[in-house]
Amino acid sequence: MTGAALNGWNWDNPVEMTYIKTGVFETTANFNNEAFTFFAQADWGPTSYNYPYFEIVDPNFENASDGDSNLKFIGTAGSHKITVDIIHGVVALDLPTSLYMTGEALNGWNWDNPVAMTQLSPGVFTAKATFKTDQTFGFFGQADWGPVSFNYPHFESVDPDFENGNDGDSNLRFKGAEGEYTITVNLLTKVVTLE
Repeated sequence: MTGAALNGWNWDNPVEMTYIKTGVFETTANFNNEAFTFFAQADWGPTSYNYPYFEIVDPNFENASDGDSNLKFIGTAGSHKITVDIIHGVVALDLPTSLYMTGEALNGWNWDNPVAMTQLSPGVFTAKATFKTDQTFGFFGQADWGPVSFNYPHFESVDPDFENGNDGDSNLRFKGAEGEYTITVNLLTKVVTLE
């Protein structure tokens, strides 16, 4: 990555991202409210990825609407962990490295026995859990109520066995048959699936 949002538009000090798996890279960098873009090499060409290349972009970024349609950081300036999935066209910021579920649909609204999910790759988590019908739960980035949580409206695609709980926090309500299921959450693509 290079640009005014980082270390300037030059190749003296670009931000190199760490390879995680095919097409997925991440790093922690200091962002300013300026523009930047992604490059496959420490040079202007041949390969670069600007805002229109991506299908899902974290709301902390917008199209800079400059000549190259770079990404502009509009979030809180400072250190952030950025994850890029070139294959699926996703840019995400500050993804949690852990994810927990708690609620009446599982083991109750408490932190005595939350369901700890297993991280498959950055932003993707899975777990086997027993769900109770017509009860609610939520996802949390830590084994505590805050600061990071994800409710039903956060996701763009949710398995039909879940619905919006329409409680004060818009938690997920399980409406399928009670039993053990494998649940997978992709925070990059904002998808929840159930098997």
